[in-house]
Amino acid sequence: MRRASPFLLVTWFAVVGLVAVDRGHAAGGRCWLRASAEVSPGPMVEFEESLVVRLDGSAITFGPDCDDPVLSFSWRADLRPNATTIVDPTSPTTDVQIHKTGTFIFILDVTGEGGNIASANVWVETVPDLEAACTPVAVIEQSGSALLPNGEPQTINLSGAGSHSGLWCDALTLRSFLWEGLDGAPAPEPTTGPDVSVTFDTPGDYTYRLTVESGDGDQATDEVTVPVRAFESPVRIVRGDVNADRQADIPDAIIILSHLFQGGPMECANAANINSTDPLDISDPIRLLMWLFQGGPPPDPPAVTSHEGSHYSLEDCGSPVGRSVNGLEQLDLGCGSSPCLE
Repeated sequence: MRRASPFLLVTWFAVVGLVAVDRGHAAGGRCWLRASAEVSPGPMVEFEESLVVRLDGSAITFGPDCDDPVLSFSWRADLRPNATTIVDPTSPTTDVQIHKTGTFIFILDVTGEGGNIASANVWVETVPDLEAACTPVAVIEQSGSALLPNGEPQTINLSGAGSHSGLWCDALTLRSFLWEGLDGAPAPEPTTGPDVSVTFDTPGDYTYRLTVESGDGDQATDEVTVPVRAFESPVRIVRGDVNADRQADIPDAIIILSHLFQGGPMECANAANINSTDPLDISDPIRLLMWLFQGGPPPDPPAVTSHEGSHYSLEDCGSPVGRSVNGLEQLDLGCGSSPCLE
């Protein structure tokens, strides 16, 4: 079974405490006490039903100008003390019973005769499966739209930042990221590093693979398929709102009349076809004016259902979808992907 590297597992930091004080020694003298702590086995240990580790704090040193004997040792659990039992907390070396999986910190306080105090600590991690705990994981996340609006290229982002080297591996950071486009997919840019982008100009289903590698050479992969679709934005119109200003009012009737009798421009004749009969004729502006001023029937759907103040809301007309005309969402009446010119 592969064991974790003590150097790269930051959790095993066997921190050495150092306090330097002058306790009645000659001026300029150096008298300090240094403590250290080690754990065996550790720092990461596979846990089944119970576990015993040994704490060793016997490596005590003093400064050159003092020779104080150690008066006391004191071990204590700093994390999850109820899940551990320190057999002899006042001994420099003691066994510890660990009853659960998890992270545990043990602190050693050492007191010297001259009043010097030093501390050290050590970290132990217990896991149910040591091999699984050191397995890297690759994760791909996608951001950005994969719709091609009116055939225009679109760029999305792929991120492997959620990938990791396992709970406790020989490296806390992944050593490499490699991106590949499969089966002719457009190449990501760049092909290495946690974050890349891809630009699409053709609809299709494109698959990308990320391979990550941890510091000890273990690899993991993840794949994602990006469905890229074309999106033709239809123009949306509302009967009665001939000039697309979100109002059904006199100017709309005037535009219809001007078109019928003077050949004036008509941006979308379907919006002027108030009674939904062909061809466009005088009955359309008359019906619009009757509705506006004499309580006549409203324009045929899709159209406004009320004309309080000659204004209407999009909710009156249905669910607008797609791009807008003159910055205004319109309902579809067969104008297609470009303005209706009839």
